[in-house]
Amino acid sequence: MHIAVPLTSSLSHPTTRKLKKLEKFLEDFGFKVHYTELLKKVAQTAEYRKPFWVARYKGKKIKLEMGKQYGLIPLDIVAENFEEALKYDIIWCWQGGFGSSRLIKFFKSRSFKGKTIIGFSDNTSIMALVFKNGGNAIQISGFEDIYNCEKEEAMSIFDKIRTVIRGGEIEVWLNSQRNLPAYYAHSLYAGNLTCYLMAVQELGWFDLHFDLSLFEDIFNERTNVTFVGDYLPYFFCVHLLSLHASRRKMLVFGKMVGIRKDKIEISLREYYRGKFAWGIDWGHFSDSLSLVPCFRKDEGLAEMKNKKLKIYYKPKYVSR
Repeated sequence: MHIAVPLTSSLSHPTTRKLKKLEKFLEDFGFKVHYTELLKKVAQTAEYRKPFWVARYKGKKIKLEMGKQYGLIPLDIVAENFEEALKYDIIWCWQGGFGSSRLIKFFKSRSFKGKTIIGFSDNTSIMALVFKNGGNAIQISGFEDIYNCEKEEAMSIFDKIRTVIRGGEIEVWLNSQRNLPAYYAHSLYAGNLTCYLMAVQELGWFDLHFDLSLFEDIFNERTNVTFVGDYLPYFFCVHLLSLHASRRKMLVFGKMVGIRKDKIEISLREYYRGKFAWGIDWGHFSDSLSLVPCFRKDEGLAEMKNKKLKIYYKPKYVSR
């Protein structure tokens, strides 16, 4: 089984040692790994490793200077790197994909039938496009995160991935007891800018690519919001996703970092009713490599049983 591994984030720091170790690791499980030329180049050099998190403080906000491409790999090069990965049917993003939504405009008319993309964090934006255009998507921690993974844990993950890719059915249980019955702002995990991008993609707003100015226009000074990187105010994210839950075609898990100190309780019922499950920590802030699939409504089921989330999944559209 062949896997292509592209670079989707300017913040990734691959090394030649990691690439070699992971390639050997995957070969032991029967996978043939193909790294893109860009990923190998970044691993060998420090060409794109410039400081990215340059901000200017204005009141209680952090405003990124988007006009200056601090440490960003040129977009056309990132797109070529992703195109190279599409030679294969399985694409596993190297790490979280800060800024990977920038790729949408290059591939929004592309058919991804027969393709499976694996990733997490901001990769979710390009993953949503692949999923929307006929492909399959699996939410899991980035390829790099298996670097220090125990073989037993990896075997369980890879077995599930193989099953999904081949069109088989899987069942996953997640313990979500600590997330019930309400969430608080400081411990909320429910999608970031990527979840917002998925929502607007469902509505056909494909021209929105990492536009922080839009959020500033919406919230302005009254909201007391601090923008940090790609994080989106959770109350807007929750409102938007609940508003359009009935129109969504997939179940997806993500993360959200609480950015307000005041505690605001949010009931789960309305969001499970819309088949949009959220609030599960699936590896972004832990060492766990929990497999959480995205699926179309007629391909799976997610339900709460005894404070655990049961996920049943059997994809219809699979890789060759």
